[in-house]
Amino acid sequence: MVIQDLFCNSATIISRKANTVYEDGISKKVYEQIETPIKCRISNLNYKDLQLVKWVDDVAVKIQKLFTLPSVDIKATDYIAFWGERYQVITKYAAQDANGVHHNKYFIKLVE
Repeated sequence: MVIQDLFCNSATIISRKANTVYEDGISKKVYEQIETPIKCRISNLNYKDLQLVKWVDDVAVKIQKLFTLPSVDIKATDYIAFWGERYQVITKYAAQDANGVHHNKYFIKLVE
């Protein structure tokens, strides 16, 4: 079994790309929204995870774990769309095995 077999969920990374446009000689930033679909696994927190994020109010409702391939890079300014809701990354952990990074683990928080 490979790690990809465990990724049973689909989510979308929503990021913004800044472009500069000029109107009447004045520069203005315009943001383009980029949506990238990914295969992942999203799950609830276990006891050890709760200890790591105990500083967040209402942890059980607002925080989930997101597992992705090591090639997927989600930045703190990106959003993750899943189950019709938006989440934001609060921390990242790159799990390693003997050969390198095995997968990325993110703690994601529900955006209200």
